[in-house]
Amino acid sequence: MLWDDPQIRASLLVFIGTANTLGLLVIGYFQRKNGKNTRAIRYQVENNHIDEQGNPINLREEFDDRHEHNKNQLTALVNGQSMIINSLHDVRQDVNLIKERQFEQDKAIDVIQDTQTKQQIADAVERAKHE
Repeated sequence: MLWDDPQIRASLLVFIGTANTLGLLVIGYFQRKNGKNTRAIRYQVENNHIDEQGNPINLREEFDDRHEHNKNQLTALVNGQSMIINSLHDVRQDVNLIKERQFEQDKAIDVIQDTQTKQQIADAVERAKHE
C-alpha cells in the first residue's frame, strides 16, 4: 500500500500540516476581518448616551418614557378638547334659549304695540266725533 511507503507518509503529513496551517491563516484572516466589522457594529449600536449626572441611559427605556409622556400629554389634550366641546354645547343651548326668549319678548312687544296702536286709533276716532 501507499501508506506503508515512508516517503509518501512523510509527504502526506507535510501536506496535511501545510493545509492545517493555511486553514488556520484563512480562519485568522476572517476572524480579524469579522472582528473589525464587529467593532464597527458595536460602536454604532453601543449605548453612549448619558444623563445630566453622567450615568448611562438605556435608550429603550428613555424612548418608552418619552412615549408614555407624549401619550399622557395627548390624552390630556383630547380630554381638554372634550371639555371644550361640552362647554360649547352648553353655550349653544344657552344661545338657543336666549333666542327663544327674545322671540317671545318680540311677540309680546308686538302685542303691546298693536294694543297701543288700536287704543290710539280709538282715541282719535272718539276725538273726531266730539269735534
